[in-house]
Amino acid sequence: MILVADAIFPELRGLSWDVTKMPEFFTLAKVSPSGVDIAASLSAYPRWHFSLSYECLRAGVEGDLEKLLGFFLSCRGNAVDFLYRDPSDYKVSRQTFGVGDGRTVTFQLCHNIGGFIEPLYDTEGETIYVGDVQKVDGYTVRSGVISFTAPPTAGTRLTWSGDFYYRCRFKESTLAFQNFAFKLWSAQTVEFVTSRKVFKL
Repeated sequence: MILVADAIFPELRGLSWDVTKMPEFFTLAKVSPSGVDIAASLSAYPRWHFSLSYECLRAGVEGDLEKLLGFFLSCRGNAVDFLYRDPSDYKVSRQTFGVGDGRTVTFQLCHNIGGFIEPLYDTEGETIYVGDVQKVDGYTVRSGVISFTAPPTAGTRLTWSGDFYYRCRFKESTLAFQNFAFKLWSAQTVEFVTSRKVFKL
């Protein structure tokens, strides 16, 4: 299998409930000689870490073992990025992404996490509303940025509904599989992290 751009992480049977999702911020922190804590945030938005555990992967022609292993091999370990749809967080409904001012035509799609607004870059199935009116044309969406052909009227709330993905790469260049019965395997730790840009050789 040759991985094409924007390949989607496969949905496989055997995924346990032991799924970890962890945000990480990059911060410079130190304590001054006088004992004052000094911290400087280097990132406005988190880097997300995911850890999945597959208790049972069936081997065979087009089995789940082959799907996961083939996907990892096609990514050349952690060299190539892919899209991951988090089953617990992949959809928005009438999410506000801006307010028209009569001049601006480009806006960043986003979602709300308990009041924290995070931009989204990989979206699909977008439905755009200007006020209470659904737009059927007059805009394009590319890499999470919506561009209107004409600026929305000042004071008009802009919302969207649709799905989104996390762009990720595997955390390590190796992936361990365990054979515990005939044609039955497990992968106890499948880890990946979000990445805006991956350097490829």
